[in-house]
Amino acid sequence: MVKEMNFGADVLDDLDFYWSQPKTRRLSTAFNLMRQYYNGKTLESIGANKELGLTRERVRQIINYGVQNIRQSEKKVKLNDLKSIDSSPSPYARVYSYFLLFLKEEKRQFVSLDLFLNNDYFKSLKSHKRGLISLLNDVGIRQILYRNQYYLYQKSDNYTKEELIKEIQGFNREQRHERTLKKMMQMSKTVTWIPNAVRQSLSRISEKLKVKLGGIYELAIEEFKKANLYDLQNGKNSRSQVCDYFDVLMKDYNNNGTATETQVGVYISREVANIARTEADLCGISFMSFLRAAFVWFSNLSEQQQLVLVNQKGLLA
Repeated sequence: MVKEMNFGADVLDDLDFYWSQPKTRRLSTAFNLMRQYYNGKTLESIGANKELGLTRERVRQIINYGVQNIRQSEKKVKLNDLKSIDSSPSPYARVYSYFLLFLKEEKRQFVSLDLFLNNDYFKSLKSHKRGLISLLNDVGIRQILYRNQYYLYQKSDNYTKEELIKEIQGFNREQRHERTLKKMMQMSKTVTWIPNAVRQSLSRISEKLKVKLGGIYELAIEEFKKANLYDLQNGKNSRSQVCDYFDVLMKDYNNNGTATETQVGVYISREVANIARTEADLCGISFMSFLRAAFVWFSNLSEQQQLVLVNQKGLLA
């Protein structure tokens, strides 16, 4: 049907080129339905078109006719023996070549669907995940759904499906472990002393709004800085005035030293921790003192003000 494929930069462009070649009326109908199917439409929604009025099963039959037409052009080609992506004789073979390339790069018996979604050749299907899955299925690439993630594999006599699932489970454990380590490396843990009433106030906000306490701590630090209350860097106050501001803030809340304090662990991102350290250095106070002042200031805000800030930060579920 197509004497020579001039492959483009996108899978749908290549399919459109293939589909645009001279064809019978029956193939024209099949390719039209395939185009809709790969763009994310369901078989039901395609058949529900008033001009068609087809059942889901009939739509699938027509699409299968188009699929077999493309596969017919690959009949003499052993897909697993393709030397390169550009040596593919059809769009399906080209997709399969990408699959083989991903398998080789990952050095596994399977690959994640994300590798296709994040590859430029499949960019037109990034917003049509359903369509990409349909295309890969028609190409003949097998799929397993595990923890809401699709994994793609080849049929092989070298392993069973059960063995493949165990390998995917192990891969998932590795990924979760790596994400945990990465998150830990991006976090900073310290301790500070704050009045009991402040700790209770922040905990109450966290529980009421169902926001992690670490998120409340980070918000308090960031908003305290943005509140522009001491602004040493821009020359609003002298260093002595800044120190006085922090002294007054803490003394007022501590009832001149008589309030009971408690030690709390502060688990926040390194980025926010660095903001606090920089501000503390500018103000000539300790890191712990800056944290205490930020938490006291935030707890002094009205409940409505706190809710607005939490919402603006996008912390609400």
